[in-house]
Order: sequence, then structure tokens, then C-alpha cells
Amino acid sequence: MTVLEYYLEHQKNPVWYKNFQSTGENYHGKLFSFINTNFRTLSAFLEQLNRFRTKDGLKRSEWGTMNSGQEEDKHRVVNLKNAGFITITDGRYFITEKGKEALRIYDETKLTEREKWILNLMLIIDYKTEKRNFDLIKSVLGLAESLSNFGLKRIELIQMLSKKCQVETKTELFNEDIFWLISFYTESKFIKLFIDSDETEKNELKKYLIQCSEDKKSKDCLAHKFVSSGAYSVRSFCEDINISLCILVISALQDKTWEAFLKIVCKFYSSTSYGKIFDFMSGKRDIYDKIYEKSFGIFYKE
Repeated sequence: MTVLEYYLEHQKNPVWYKNFQSTGENYHGKLFSFINTNFRTLSAFLEQLNRFRTKDGLKRSEWGTMNSGQEEDKHRVVNLKNAGFITITDGRYFITEKGKEALRIYDETKLTEREKWILNLMLIIDYKTEKRNFDLIKSVLGLAESLSNFGLKRIELIQMLSKKCQVETKTELFNEDIFWLISFYTESKFIKLFIDSDETEKNELKKYLIQCSEDKKSKDCLAHKFVSSGAYSVRSFCEDINISLCILVISALQDKTWEAFLKIVCKFYSSTSYGKIFDFMSGKRDIYDKIYEKSFGIFYKE
């Protein structure tokens, strides 16, 4: 059975189909748990926190409505709280010191979007949910561990990610091995078959998905997932690639501070400057250092 035949055959199973098409909780259609309607990219944390400024210090009953409505406020709170940007005390919602630093990043006009992205990632690297701590880190390390079981070393994964951190179109994305490896990393039979396939067999699979994606009415598992205004977008998946790349670099360095990571990551992105990022951090260095100590610092001691 070729990898394309496997993919087509298993789509007939509604359980398998939904498992990899849906981005809902308890399914495998997304790498990171924070992805939802209001949080499709990392920058959404800054944008949503900015919209929440008027709620600082208020009880939910005092929120009233914003342009987007109270219901959206309720949904944005969960991710902002998980990121440590807001906290709840005696029923009142307060923006934390970390949250205020996030807003400082949002307001800064001299930083590029990628520089803001890196600083934002550093702030939420210890993102946690009700179910587990260090959710972002564990998601990426889980990806790396799963793929290592099929012979893909971490350094090879880092290289694959670094080469595709600025994908812009569906055709380009679907043509990349890294897309298929991330999309199905929890499906061991598919991953084994994909890795063992020759280029001709892989290309047949990729060509099929690209053709399906050109049909807006396609019900193909992945093509449907990536339709316009669908559960996922090329930009969202590009976020998966970049977040994974950065976390794997930090993990590989096993340093005590952010410096080594920043020097390396600024080589990946032409629109970034180590000096600018470092200078911006300097006034609030204690916030960043504390996050590092309470995230990767703990992992290195285990």
C-alpha cells in the first residue's frame, strides 16, 4: 500500500477523518492547544490582550460589551490567563506584570513584527492549561520524540523547520515533508509509511492534496481543514513551524539565559536584530529571566 492509498483508505473511517481534521479538544488536528477562532497566530496574544485593556481591574459583571461583544471577551480570557497575562483575584480581572510587558511590546513602534513575535514567544514559553504545565514546550518535545522513533534526529528536524519557516502558499506548504510529519506525527502507521516512501510516492500524495485544495467544496481531510476561513490556514501552520523551531533550538542549547538563543534565532530571520531585542528586554530583564528559570531551567534539572 502506498502512502496515498493509505491516506485515502483511512479517510473512509469517520473517526480517523475527524481526528485529524478537527482542531477541537481531544482531536489531533492541531499541534498547539491554544489555537482557536480568536487565536490563530502567536500575535493574537498581544492583539487580544490589547482589546482586554479596558477590563483591567473589573469584575465580569462590569465588563459590559465591546465592539466584539462580551462573549468574545469570555473566550479570550482562557488563553490570556494560561499565558500568565491576566489573573483573577476576588472576582476581578487584572493584567499581570508579564501582561504589561506584553502590552509594552505591542505598543513599541521601533520593533519589527518578527522581533515582537520572538519577545512574545519568550513571554508565553511557560504557557500552561488546566491539564498540564509547559504546554507549548511539551507539545514540541512530544513532536520531536515521536518523529525520533522513526529515525528523524532532532538536529534534522531543526534543519527541516528552519528551511521552511516562511512558507506563504498552500501549494508550497503541501509540497513539504515537514507539513505531513507535523500533521500526522501522532499517527505512527502513516509516519512510518511516509518516511519509508520514495519521492515518487510522496509526490503522488502531495499532488493529490494540492488538487483537492483547489476545489473549495472538497471534503478531503486536510484540504477541507485548510479552506478559506477554515480551521487552519497556511499562516497558522507557519506558526507551528516557527514555534517548534525556536523551542527546539532553546532545548538543544540548554543554556542558563536567553542570549545564545537570541543570537541564533536572529540569524534565521533577516528582519530581526539581536541588539534591538536585547536592548528592549534590558529594562524588564527580571521578567524574562524568571520565565526562563521557571520553564527550561526546570527541564534541565529533571
